Amino acid sequence: QRFIRDFFDEPQIQEDLAGGALRVGMVSFNNRGRRLVSLTEQGKRAATRVSLLRGGGLTRIDIGLRTAERVLQDRNRRYGILHDDDRTKVIVVISDGGFCDRDLRARVQKEIEIVGLFAGRGPYKRRMRDIVTENEYLLDLNARALKELMFIYGKDFLRVDPVNMETLTLKEQLADTMELVPGSVSNGGVVNGSTIEWAFAPPDASVTVTYEVKPLQEGYLDVTDESDALWTDNKARDGSQPFPDVRLSVNYDPPTPTSPPPPTPTDVPPDPPTATPEVIVLKPAYLPVAFREEEKPDICEPSRQRVDLAVVIDTSISMSDATSPGGPPKIDAAIAAAKGLVGQLKFASGNQDQATVIGFNSRAALATRLTFDRVAIDTALDVLKATQAPGTRIDLGLDEARAELNSARIRQTATQTIVLVTDALQNDLDAGGRQQVTAAANLVRSDGISLFTVGIGAGADIDEALLQSIATRPEFYIHAPDASTLETIYRERIAPLIPCP
Repeated sequence: QRFIRDFFDEPQIQEDLAGGALRVGMVSFNNRGRRLVSLTEQGKRAATRVSLLRGGGLTRIDIGLRTAERVLQDRNRRYGILHDDDRTKVIVVISDGGFCDRDLRARVQKEIEIVGLFAGRGPYKRRMRDIVTENEYLLDLNARALKELMFIYGKDFLRVDPVNMETLTLKEQLADTMELVPGSVSNGGVVNGSTIEWAFAPPDASVTVTYEVKPLQEGYLDVTDESDALWTDNKARDGSQPFPDVRLSVNYDPPTPTSPPPPTPTDVPPDPPTATPEVIVLKPAYLPVAFREEEKPDICEPSRQRVDLAVVIDTSISMSDATSPGGPPKIDAAIAAAKGLVGQLKFASGNQDQATVIGFNSRAALATRLTFDRVAIDTALDVLKATQAPGTRIDLGLDEARAELNSARIRQTATQTIVLVTDALQNDLDAGGRQQVTAAANLVRSDGISLFTVGIGAGADIDEALLQSIATRPEFYIHAPDASTLETIYRERIAPLIPCP
């Protein structure tokens, strides 16, 4: 209820409702659907109906979606809800996801977008993911939910309908104190007495018209009595806009009289000098244009972000080999570098970053769950060496990390990240091989978890193409040929990106 009220209090929503760009309806559902508000532009009316929401009954998502779909398909002439074909249609579902899998078979029209607000924790989030149109449209009902929904609303759902001028008329009515200079009107303007008119159908992107005037007296004078632009747009709507007043300061100094020479019989008195007013050139006037800019998301500040980090390290037998001749074993280098990475997390307050450690060979094992305890994390890393065994199942390591990052210990405000280190190829112990890894990485990506992959050792022993393809971005795969390179990679390339991927 609080979220819906806050939604209607958003200035953007109020503006779009008042301007007709947005209509809203509201339904509730359990084991039956109930229409609370038909599509309306009256946000206050919809907000008052929030108090009718009550808990109880079953969670029939199929009934809820069909009820909402019927509201979006209304053609009720009494309320003027017509001509909806050019509008984006969206259903925002607020639920804890506790519905039966069979009810997920319900489908609405494919042009209807579905956004989900997950009000809960645990495994039901997967069911909410199954109903949303895009993975990014699944949000958690928390303090950030409204801001995230408004970002999606402005980015994907708020259509900007382009409007063009079909005709444009510019009209100038000269003041009585001005005289039009003959032949000075440009661009096909038509003169009718003291009125000048230009017509364009349609106008160019930029239109400039000019004319010249001669002031008829001194003083601070208006050039025109009226100066307007009038147009018709491609929606058959008329519009007008006055130009700003233009004034001229007109003054002149009459010549200083001098004593004439004595007249002679043949002298003819000269013509008296004629005072010429100063003519000031007019400046161009421009039609005002207004733009609506898309709201930009807040800039990510690393120091303010919370991190849930999963360190996933290959513990196959080959990790006992040296990173380079005379160098330390790859498993030692991976553990030491991971400790350096964890050391850059924020544990001081006991309420900042968390980390978990997973080792994998032919199986995956959780060495420590997500924890704020730096000592527990270092201990878990040290234990990995004793768990080495044959096999390399990258997919199992990713699955274990994803499960832990989706556990009850995550914070909704934290950034989830996996850093995976391996020195070998995926084993084909089971059917699938590389496809299993890709499938596991796709699930990680669908959960919004960032995935860094690191190949340690000789390039010939690593499936670099696979590791690069499963990373969140191609540049999130890094090859580390030796121990010193691995430590540098963690410190300079991965650590800065974890809070703000």
